[in-house]
Amino acid sequence: MDPVVVDCGSGTFKAGYANPDADPPVIVPNRFVAAPGESPATNGVGDSNSGEGGGRVVVGVERGRVVDWGVMEDAWRYMLYEQIGWEEGGEGAVLLCEPILTPRADREQAAQILFESFSCAGFFAAEQPVLALYALGRLSGCCVDLGHGKTDFSVVQEGALVPSSARRWPIGGSDLSERIQRLVLEERQRGGGAERGEGEEERGLLTGGGLSLDAVALERLKEEACEAALDENSFAAARAVEERKEFVLPDGQRISLGPERWDIAEALFRPSLLTHSPLSPPSLEASSLAGPDSAGIVRQLLSVVMDGAGLGGGGGGGGALGGGMGGVGGGGGLGGGAGGMGLEGGKQRAALESIAVVGGGSSLKGLLDRFQSEVQMALPPSLQPTVVRAPEYMPDNTACYAAWYGGAIVARIVFSQNQHVTRAEYNERGPAAVHRKSM
Repeated sequence: MDPVVVDCGSGTFKAGYANPDADPPVIVPNRFVAAPGESPATNGVGDSNSGEGGGRVVVGVERGRVVDWGVMEDAWRYMLYEQIGWEEGGEGAVLLCEPILTPRADREQAAQILFESFSCAGFFAAEQPVLALYALGRLSGCCVDLGHGKTDFSVVQEGALVPSSARRWPIGGSDLSERIQRLVLEERQRGGGAERGEGEEERGLLTGGGLSLDAVALERLKEEACEAALDENSFAAARAVEERKEFVLPDGQRISLGPERWDIAEALFRPSLLTHSPLSPPSLEASSLAGPDSAGIVRQLLSVVMDGAGLGGGGGGGGALGGGMGGVGGGGGLGGGAGGMGLEGGKQRAALESIAVVGGGSSLKGLLDRFQSEVQMALPPSLQPTVVRAPEYMPDNTACYAAWYGGAIVARIVFSQNQHVTRAEYNERGPAAVHRKSM
């Protein structure tokens, strides 16, 4: 039996047999309904009306961290047995895609559930940025994982994560989605934002006299309406044109948006647009993006590469490749912090030559071109940064599901060469065995 690759994010859980030629066959929203005395995953999965009828809405992962292991176990049971087709007594092996900064205890807990509750045949954990670069045909580079609830930055050298480079930014696709929802609400209140076609049912999007976009409609609107300008000048020019565009949602509702739609993607480069606005998402406050987190997505990445350990902070110990805890120097320039030298010059160059921008948020129109433009302008001419794209032979959604695709590639190697933790090894050493064989 082929191994199963499982990738659980803040937005969706992905699972499927290790086949890098097609999208993961099981994609489940990280949103479950738990009725009293019932399993969340079997009672309702990703229901847009979750919470009605007394059900309690629960999630397993929030901004990159597992927050409820009971939900995780129920979700895995649903995906592996009901969707993948495992049968009791005939379970296969699992490769688990792990976000950066995952505690050792979480890896042990995951292995314990899979071995003791599901009797899986084998287990292997691999870090998402390493897998994402594999999916793009790279062993070294830097990874920007723009997920639903956060954005992760890291450097990978020869197939191994540089621990000192790992940094998490508390901005993700959900914050952009919240902001566009509030933008649509404001347009609705002005009287020009939304219309329904004649004879359409009053369901789904317009409720209680106000506007409420369900998750599917919201993601569709974000993909169609939001676009990243090529640079700040292009953004200013687009923002100055009082042009309105109409978009049709899945239920037939028509929504007209003005130039404010350019603010959504721009907020990744200027986070102040998320916090200093009446349309700011309630999940983000100005205080939560103070200090290092107030820098935009490109500066966050360059700080990770040049300093080896992110923005801000004083001195600290060296990392796996000499990365210290240096901050942003003097006048706000990158590098030159007080504490460390970051990656060595040659390794900085290698990392910047393969920049992987992945995750669900990477599908925003114009984002990769803007990222390339911004990072090039921020560096001296001697450096030639490159935002890499998926190889032509990979599926169209490779960037969106990069960690899962990379996991499918790695799983075929790891399990065929017996590099994974077997059930016998787990029984002998317990959960700590997972640290002996992992990526």
